[in-house]
Amino acid sequence: MTNDVLAVPETNVADLLKSNPLIVSFFIHQQTACVGCYMAKFCTLEDVIQTYFLNKQSFLEELSKIIVQKI
Repeated sequence: MTNDVLAVPETNVADLLKSNPLIVSFFIHQQTACVGCYMAKFCTLEDVIQTYFLNKQSFLEELSKIIVQKI
């Protein structure tokens, strides 16, 4: 992934899941089916937010914290 500093809505889910094991835990904690889903390579964070009716701001903020910790 070229920009792993910020979680932006257009970011591909599969790329994120590959980049950091803590992100896998985050998606499981959010009660999404993204981990192991064959559609993850086609989905963006925006798709996940809309599909699971998540609060966009808090979802992206929490995810960004995990991504920044990795750096």
